[in-house]
Amino acid sequence: IQYWSKISPFVESITNIIYGFPTETESDFESSLLIAKYFTHINFVEFVPNKNTSSYNLSKLPLETVEQYRNILERNKLKNWNLCSSEVLTNSCTKSIYN
Repeated sequence: IQYWSKISPFVESITNIIYGFPTETESDFESSLLIAKYFTHINFVEFVPNKNTSSYNLSKLPLETVEQYRNILERNKLKNWNLCSSEVLTNSCTKSIYN
């Protein structure tokens, strides 16, 4: 990502990062914050279980942990971050990075 950004100012890197995933550790969450600085645009999406996935039956993280992560994201939010709390990326969440 850094390589391409140096070659051309027109290169953008866009990703979605799920936070609050059932197996996510505090270290995983902190790693997500560290890698975020390398992307031009990021959607941080709160995990929501989907019946059609293997993660549906995993033990959920405590609500307090997910709220703590959300609060950290809100306090440290950068201009290129979108915070989303739905199971799918809604138009309101993606609109600002694609327009």
